[in-house]
Amino acid sequence: MDHTHGGHGGHGGHGGHGASTPTTRLASLAATLLIAASCATVAPPGTPSPAVTPTPSPTAVVSRTPAPAFTPAPSSTPAPTATPQPSPQVPQANDDALADVYAALRPENLRSAAGPRVFARGEAIVVRFEMVNRASRPVVVPLTTAFDRPASWYGVIQTWIEPLGKHVDLDACLPSAGRKGRWYATGGRSMAFGGAATAPIRPGDGTTVSYGVSAFETACLPAGRYRYHLEYKRLDAGVEDVIGGLALDLELRDATGWTLSLPSPDGPGARATLRLSRGSTRVTSNITLTGLVPGSSLTVEVRAGGCDPEGAVIVPSRTLAATADGTITDRTRIRLTAGARRAIAAGELPGLRLGEGCRAYMALPIAFAANRAPTTWGGGLLQEETADGIVLTASSDSFYGTLVQAADGVVDNMWNSGGYPPAWIELDLGRDTRLTGIRLLPSQLPNVADTLHRVYGRKDGSRTEVLLAELKGTTRDNTWIDVAFQKSQHIRYVRVATLRSPSWVAWREILVQGPDIAPPSVMPQGTHDGSLDLVAHGDRCYANGWASDPDDRSRRVTVRVLVDGTQVWSGPASESRPDVAAAGFGDGRQGFWVRLDRMLELNVSHEIRVQALDAETGRWVDLNSTPRTLTCN
Repeated sequence: MDHTHGGHGGHGGHGGHGASTPTTRLASLAATLLIAASCATVAPPGTPSPAVTPTPSPTAVVSRTPAPAFTPAPSSTPAPTATPQPSPQVPQANDDALADVYAALRPENLRSAAGPRVFARGEAIVVRFEMVNRASRPVVVPLTTAFDRPASWYGVIQTWIEPLGKHVDLDACLPSAGRKGRWYATGGRSMAFGGAATAPIRPGDGTTVSYGVSAFETACLPAGRYRYHLEYKRLDAGVEDVIGGLALDLELRDATGWTLSLPSPDGPGARATLRLSRGSTRVTSNITLTGLVPGSSLTVEVRAGGCDPEGAVIVPSRTLAATADGTITDRTRIRLTAGARRAIAAGELPGLRLGEGCRAYMALPIAFAANRAPTTWGGGLLQEETADGIVLTASSDSFYGTLVQAADGVVDNMWNSGGYPPAWIELDLGRDTRLTGIRLLPSQLPNVADTLHRVYGRKDGSRTEVLLAELKGTTRDNTWIDVAFQKSQHIRYVRVATLRSPSWVAWREILVQGPDIAPPSVMPQGTHDGSLDLVAHGDRCYANGWASDPDDRSRRVTVRVLVDGTQVWSGPASESRPDVAAAGFGDGRQGFWVRLDRMLELNVSHEIRVQALDAETGRWVDLNSTPRTLTCN
């Protein structure tokens, strides 16, 4: 029988946060190109939209009017337990009803979705397998209405990759926190059937599941032979507690070419390929852009390192003009620099920069196969360190936000678990530190929801957690949750666990508080909306937008405008922007508008960059959607 798999990685529906239509077709292309390369076709909850709009960009979401401080519920009295006491709505891994499920379901027929088992570095590896009932009688996976999302939870899938032959250290590519022996963790997810209650699974029937290793991970892995391991476990299983497992041998080879495609039936689109010559000394670049404004121009550049602006140049920057039918076609053959050859040999994916946008190439497959299905990716069991020395660990991770982005002072960024609760993230402060509270900034959809979060603490050397606070009630997207602990605690490890939420679990910022911790500064936010014209005359030649400081919404943020890297104007963002107030980013006087035609050379294309000054650190930070390209006459 056919069961719909409702795992955690392929959920769509985060089209909210009110993104509006870009003002020009070229701006639409640039906005499209800002989307990070990913195998998911729809961004999940907790993923900001990159659309460029004159109103506050949904990528620039920060705290709105501060929420009333949470008072820990009576149940938040510190409890000597190493694990949360689950909410009555949370499915129990040791429920007797699941015993039959664990005894019956088995993973089988692990295979490459593309057919061949040879992949290019930088090509996503997609595998499929079946969860099959191998019992002699039908089995029913019980329906749970936890997290306001009916689902039938049936266990955990954990995946690993093992280098074969001479051992290669993969710590730089895959997280050592998820390592056991020669195996390196590549994913881990709780699994469920979604929607209505599932019918009994008859003997021999089951469901097909897709999983894989991301293109960014395979680009980092050295060429060679690997074994991909898949394990099926109970929901509360330990590392070694495996019900059933499978393995698949794979091979990675150096890429000889890369491709990207931006299909857009109703607007601009892009197709591009890069192909290496024999010996990897030259590269041939083919780029076709369609649906542009006739006569408009666009700056094109290819660098190594995806969209890293400091990556080695592969194809130098040049400005191209669209034809009368709104098309740009460019073919270039160029000798690679030594730096570009080294970057390609190291597995760095190229990135195509088009004007203000960027999109990473993916490696051309070694062997092509038709009908590659959309895939739900498993996140790694990661451990990452921030610039301040805080080490973060989480239950899962996703392409939509990595661990360090939960503690980097930039609320445009986030850690996204890639799935629904339960999920957690832990901060290691390095030593026992006196803590008095914590500030949390959620990213969630729906914007207002009933949620349950718990904050746990653990001392250095201890395996026992204490419950510092329970946050049960209504939370709002991009609205700070201020938590004062009932009493100060000397804690090294702080874990934030989400037990109930209708949204994927994602945090924009987590800030611990205490007398020995310097008050952190959150960077200003805003959007460089820019002129509506690519070629502008008179008062149509301007830079505009808005800026707001999440540390103090009443503060007027200083912004500056740079033309080709030189500052031409600086002043407060204090003009009327009622749409900013309506979105919750201040009192409505966070706007700026600067006429530029008297500040730059006319009839020449210029890069216009707008930055905001962080009052606490003195650091200038780029606004969203900057820089832009503008020609004034």
